[in-house]
Amino acid sequence: MPREYLEFVKLSRNIEFIGRKAFQWCESLLSLFIPSSCREVGPAVVDGCKKLSIFSFPQDAVFSSNDSSLIEGTLFIKAFPLPREVTETINRAKELGRISLDLNPSQICPKEVAEWMKSINEGEEHELHCICSSSYPHFENIYAAVKEHRLAAMNTPNKARITPLQYLAQNPFAYFEEMSLLKRYIRKQMGEEM
Repeated sequence: MPREYLEFVKLSRNIEFIGRKAFQWCESLLSLFIPSSCREVGPAVVDGCKKLSIFSFPQDAVFSSNDSSLIEGTLFIKAFPLPREVTETINRAKELGRISLDLNPSQICPKEVAEWMKSINEGEEHELHCICSSSYPHFENIYAAVKEHRLAAMNTPNKARITPLQYLAQNPFAYFEEMSLLKRYIRKQMGEEM
């Protein structure tokens, strides 16, 4: 099957390295969850994956180059909020005709994009995002976080506009029944939890 038709990938939980352009031009790929065992990710791994909206990877993973094309051409990069000063610089350069109009953020400010990618689930308010996007999204951990942050947190978007429920729906490592969580949470609220 040609790459452009690949929609789903489940990587081994033991993978340590993903090579250069491993999923480049997999135009139908919707999400990619890199397990916590992976320590290094090669350049241009998801370049050209036009439908990729969720890209989850370990916070301590090293990108083997400063290649700005890592997430170029994906829906994921469109969630990147360009800093105001970068936007102003781009607009001035466009007015002067110094840059083309189709540059994407990873070409303009690759360091900021890399920092943003690693920070989208930082902070206590994104605990559920971290759990649901991990390679071990256990029901009990999700339930404990929902109890602490309330059920509405399952629909709260992170910096990339992804909710914990969206992570769970796409996460190949998740075997999660939303109704089980909902029933247990309601029973707890009613004082009936076992």
